[in-house]
Amino acid sequence: MSPALDLAGDLGSHTTNADAPLVNRQLADLFTAAYVGPGDPRSHAVTPLNSDLANLPPVLVHVGSWELLFDDSVTVVERIKAAGGRAELKVWEGMCHSWQLFAPMLEEGMASIEEAGAFVRRHAA
Repeated sequence: MSPALDLAGDLGSHTTNADAPLVNRQLADLFTAAYVGPGDPRSHAVTPLNSDLANLPPVLVHVGSWELLFDDSVTVVERIKAAGGRAELKVWEGMCHSWQLFAPMLEEGMASIEEAGAFVRRHAA
């Protein structure tokens, strides 16, 4: 759900959605500084976005259309597919980061959680 993978903030939505609710550019930069420290935020040791994505199990990514991490989600699904993996992306229109936290008060929050559960059940070994 809305993975934070572009820790360098290079992807477009880190600029176009920099003031998105819940996770904005300033907060993302703070988290990155705490996580990466003086290291390289583009390193494959830090982010799977720049790692070998082959041989992953099936992946489902849910992302809101109105969030800083939008392009992180789109990009990781594209890269998983390019590496021969199976990945699904669902964009939830008008949703901001972590809208699932507002379930059951928010219909889209419940729907996202239910879809994720169904995905796991379909792919459980």
